[in-house]
Amino acid sequence: MNEQGTRNKEPYMRLAEINRAITTSLKFDKVLDLIVENAAQLVGADTILLFLVDKDGFLRVRAAKGVNRALIDSFSGSVEGDVIRQLQKALEVPDEQTLVSVPVIAKNSLTGLLIISRNLPLNGEEEWQLAALADQAAIALSNARLHQMELLEATRERDETLEALRESNQRVNNILESITDLFYLVDREWRFVEINRQTQARFGKSRDELIGRVIWEVYPSAIDSSLFPNLHKAMEENVAVHFELASKLVPGAWFEVHAYPATEGLSVYLRDITDRKRADVTNHLLASIVESSEDAIVSKDLNGIINSWNKSAERIFGYTAREAIGHPITMLIPPDRFDEEPAILERVMKGQSVDHYETVRQCKDGSLIDISLTISPIRNEEGVVIGASKIARDIGERKRTEEEVRFQAHLLSAVEQAVIATDLKGTVLYWNVFAEWLYGWTSVEAIGMNIIDLTAAPATREMAAEIMARLREGDSWTGEFLVRKKDGSVFPAQVTDSPIFGENGELIGFVGVSIDITERKSVEEERIRLLESERQARSEAEEANRIKDEFLATLSHELRNPLNVILGYAEVLVRSEEAKRSAFVKRAAEILKRNALAQSQLVRDLLDLSRLHMGKLSLNREAVSLMTTIGNAVETVQAEAAAKEVELKVIAPEEVLFVDADPLRIEQVVWNLLNNAVKFTSAGGTVTVRISSEANQGVVSVEDTGEGIDRTFIPHVFEMFRQADATNSRRHGGLGIGLALVQQLIQLHDGTVAVSSEGLGQGAQFTIKLPLSRESKQVLSNVPQTEDGALSQMRILVVDDSLDSVDMLRRLFEMDGAIVSTARSGPEALQIVTNEHFDVILSDISMPGMDGFELLRLLRELPGVRDTPVLALTGFGRAEDVARAKAEGFFSHVTKPIDLGQLVETLQELRVKTRLKASAGAE
Repeated sequence: MNEQGTRNKEPYMRLAEINRAITTSLKFDKVLDLIVENAAQLVGADTILLFLVDKDGFLRVRAAKGVNRALIDSFSGSVEGDVIRQLQKALEVPDEQTLVSVPVIAKNSLTGLLIISRNLPLNGEEEWQLAALADQAAIALSNARLHQMELLEATRERDETLEALRESNQRVNNILESITDLFYLVDREWRFVEINRQTQARFGKSRDELIGRVIWEVYPSAIDSSLFPNLHKAMEENVAVHFELASKLVPGAWFEVHAYPATEGLSVYLRDITDRKRADVTNHLLASIVESSEDAIVSKDLNGIINSWNKSAERIFGYTAREAIGHPITMLIPPDRFDEEPAILERVMKGQSVDHYETVRQCKDGSLIDISLTISPIRNEEGVVIGASKIARDIGERKRTEEEVRFQAHLLSAVEQAVIATDLKGTVLYWNVFAEWLYGWTSVEAIGMNIIDLTAAPATREMAAEIMARLREGDSWTGEFLVRKKDGSVFPAQVTDSPIFGENGELIGFVGVSIDITERKSVEEERIRLLESERQARSEAEEANRIKDEFLATLSHELRNPLNVILGYAEVLVRSEEAKRSAFVKRAAEILKRNALAQSQLVRDLLDLSRLHMGKLSLNREAVSLMTTIGNAVETVQAEAAAKEVELKVIAPEEVLFVDADPLRIEQVVWNLLNNAVKFTSAGGTVTVRISSEANQGVVSVEDTGEGIDRTFIPHVFEMFRQADATNSRRHGGLGIGLALVQQLIQLHDGTVAVSSEGLGQGAQFTIKLPLSRESKQVLSNVPQTEDGALSQMRILVVDDSLDSVDMLRRLFEMDGAIVSTARSGPEALQIVTNEHFDVILSDISMPGMDGFELLRLLRELPGVRDTPVLALTGFGRAEDVARAKAEGFFSHVTKPIDLGQLVETLQELRVKTRLKASAGAE
């Protein structure tokens, strides 16, 4: 404990001895030598110089140690100049040595500089001792000068000394302004007394803003820094302090602070060490990077001796840093590869690098590992190569992965397609023989290249990068891709890229299979051309078909007018007195009516097919009783069956079955099936209609004992215009459209129709299935049945440009008791209605000059005819025709050939409504 205290007191004792030595001597030159000698001993410096300011304001060497005499005699520096930098250059001070300057100040006047040079920087205690020595030196020099002045001429010397002191103050200011350090002087009240130009520049305030102001008030942020406690320590304890400071006034800057107490206050020097700090941080960061690197980082000298060894080197090779540093690098090289090291050192000494050199190295336990070496020369400050740094990466796992990728890709080599495997970066690892043939690159040329650079056409490079990104996410890709060959030519390829996964499920690479599809593309283009040609031909055919359909619609309209007359007059004959008196006339009338109805049905079928093909056939669905609908169809075919002596049977359940359907269309379907069955059944045969239900469906079966159907023809029964016997000598007529219409109408009702037959001579059976309706209602007719005199005294106006049609309707209505007037044109009808009153008007729509629509509009303008019901008579029975007639204001739409019974029922219903309306008005 006493020894420690003694050591702590030694610097103070030494300073006290020096003080006694230099202050007791009054010889100026001796004082100078004592200052230099004692300063050298005090801080252990080999080189030391004492500069004094002469009368011309120059700093000259007055005493020195360890310096060439010629330099002492020749060197001088301007007070305003950078003396320290000039001296450092003149002394040729090495970078590893430190040059320290301490001002010699007496009574606030700079009298000189004490400069030392040594290998190690001064510590805080040494700096304080040197500063104290400088203060003692200033006193001793002043005493010596005063003694000399007293010897010469006390008064003159004193005056000159005062002037010199004033000039010295100016020179001090000049020196302080010239140094690169920041300097400021504060008094005991912490007010700025002096500042140099560097302080103003770095602190951002002018001299006038600082002199006389308290430092802590000007810069309050400094209170929270280490500056505040350290300066207070120097001031209060009267000791020099030295510390490093992260500045709050200059963001990002670091300063080395030296504060020296004096009687007047505190002198503070701040040296900018920001670059040094940043270098320290950089060095620390680099050291951290080296230590944290996954790669082994090793340095060696030109003799191959290891100088540094990071943690990853320990992990990879098994040697600790203590075991490796100082030993030759050949400890890692297998015997069979010793020749690699001389070759590497030769390249390094030439200043050349070695990049990604793959080789094998030996670990401490004797095992061999695959590594990739990157070697760079290390240079000193003069640029001379003094060693090498090595980065060794363990590529054993990568090698195993590449081998696995190549193996998996090799499994596809048997296919006649290009098989290419890459790692996760797209570097080619496998390139089969077909790939060589397809792309033109040999496997030696391709392996190690990037697949995108190698095969992607310029136009598809961006797409290739997107595909690669998708593969890295573990997804596959298949599609057409434009690729290029070695000669630069491009061609389309069908490519399938897939990820390759290792044993542990990790993604390790990609494999692509590709094939030239130039020929296929050519075939596809030809196919597209043919398809376009076919599409155009189909379009033309569809247009021709549309024209045909329009023609059929027009033809059916033109046929309906004469059929209407034939059927009407057949009805006249059937109901005439002549038919009642003559069996022949009655039979002829019935035959005429039956054939007219058949012809009418044929025209109707043609028109419906036309509508179906154009997608214009619509259904008027309602809850329909199957028995009622089938009964109507049976009644229509009854006469034909009786004429052929074919028995018609209807087998129905007691319950009433309803289906959601268009009653007219279902009746049309059943009529076609019955008509077909009667046609192919010989005399004495039977046609049976069965009605039943099955799984929420209504089932209608039409079975005959007729000729049957050849089993080879059954798949074609419902085809348009197909007939089992299509020869000119066939026994049965027909166009072959009825069954096709049946199938399409049933499908339009969401139902099915099927046919079965045991063969020729075994009869046939057609089965229809329709969804049952959720509604179950009894269809009741409020319209009285047609009978003689049903239209008694009903006044009817018939308007039609066809004389035969007008005459036929007049006779029929008169037979039922109606009073009938006729007109051959719209204007004639308008003239008639101005003089007569009618209960109903029936008008043809398609008339020359004034059609039925225009006539209706003009009739509605006449006061007496405005409310008279008008029925449309037309050969056009399409849905759009019906809709337009109703929209224009016709009471009903009657399609030719006219169903007389239905028309009479409509007229009767109309008369009942008219009477009820009149009765309500009277009340």
